[in-house]
Amino acid sequence: MQNKSAIWIFTILLAVACVYQLSFTWVANSVESAAKADAESRLDSAINANPSLTAQEKDILVQEFENDYLLAQTNKEVYPVIGFTYKEVQKKALNLGLDLQGGMNVTLEVSVVDLVKAFASNSQDPKFKQAISRALEMQRNSQDDFVTLFGKAWNEVASGEQLAAIFATLENKDKISRNATNDEILEIIKGEADAAVGRTEQVLRKRIDNLGVVQPKVQRLESGRILVELPGVKKKE
Repeated sequence: MQNKSAIWIFTILLAVACVYQLSFTWVANSVESAAKADAESRLDSAINANPSLTAQEKDILVQEFENDYLLAQTNKEVYPVIGFTYKEVQKKALNLGLDLQGGMNVTLEVSVVDLVKAFASNSQDPKFKQAISRALEMQRNSQDDFVTLFGKAWNEVASGEQLAAIFATLENKDKISRNATNDEILEIIKGEADAAVGRTEQVLRKRIDNLGVVQPKVQRLESGRILVELPGVKKKE
């Protein structure tokens, strides 16, 4: 009897916990349903004011009206009694992901080319500029990172010449000595590029958090690119 009672108590507690967790999804869905109803109502008013709206313009307006409504609900209490805001409810709701919820998926890439140029204080050395152009050509058919390709290109156009003549500037005196080898300089540039990608990733995370996007995915790929998934986002701007 005691074992049966314990099983029943455990079952009831588990059911309560499941209902509690699912309740956040229900509340979030109710707010989003209200957003759609509000958008449809506002669309009717817009059509009355401008009957010549195209189907595409109507879709854009509906998305804008929905986004405006949800943005206004972000910090409002939408969960009765408990008092959670819409933003808090969204974070606790079930993660449907892009497949079920829809949204946006974009891959971003830091411009390492500009970083290399800046690290060289925008050198106007003809061989440096030629190596940059050659590396860009090689990048079209290669999976190597740009700095590696730049090193190969430099060996092609300026074989035997030292990169220190380009990169050992006053701005870089604490990082690159005039006696540094080409391999050492390329490793330093790779480190700078890697740090730039890391900083960009952090900036993206902060900006996405400020937008109130729920359960976003910001993933750094091996290629140095950054994958961003934004569930539920329809307005790309």
